[in-house]
Amino acid sequence: MLKFYQHTMDSSSFTNQFRQSEKRTLCESNVDRKRAKPTQNVIRDCFGNEYRRLPMRGNGFCGFNSLSYSLTGNQESYEDIISDCANVFVNVPDLFRMRTNFGSRLNSSLTVNDYVNFMRSSVDRVRRGLSVDSDAWCEDAHFAAIAVLYDIAIFNYSTTAE
Repeated sequence: MLKFYQHTMDSSSFTNQFRQSEKRTLCESNVDRKRAKPTQNVIRDCFGNEYRRLPMRGNGFCGFNSLSYSLTGNQESYEDIISDCANVFVNVPDLFRMRTNFGSRLNSSLTVNDYVNFMRSSVDRVRRGLSVDSDAWCEDAHFAAIAVLYDIAIFNYSTTAE
């Protein structure tokens, strides 16, 4: 487990914090599109903050790799990110149920324990160089879980819709 910030939470405090963060939006229409071309390595948001684009491994865990890189400086700690997310999902089951494809399958009969076993299998597949099911991909629930656990803001930019 990554040890940047320890935070105890209950479901209601998480829900309130997450709803407040959902209200914060970036001024997408104000992004300087001339400087945010997909071929460039720098993107600027509407506040003038510049971000360097970095390639992530295309192993099916690119979202987890990017979270790992952002928190540790390398992409290799993706297993710790997955574990941290599962721990948050245990404490905030609504996040798991409502914001992951895996948790919303089969009329919500799947548990976080089922998810942990599924992700262990997916990690094993990635280690062997095999593809993973799309239910193993990093979703908004994972970004929300890491943001709350480490008390950070996470912004996801996409230039593909230009």
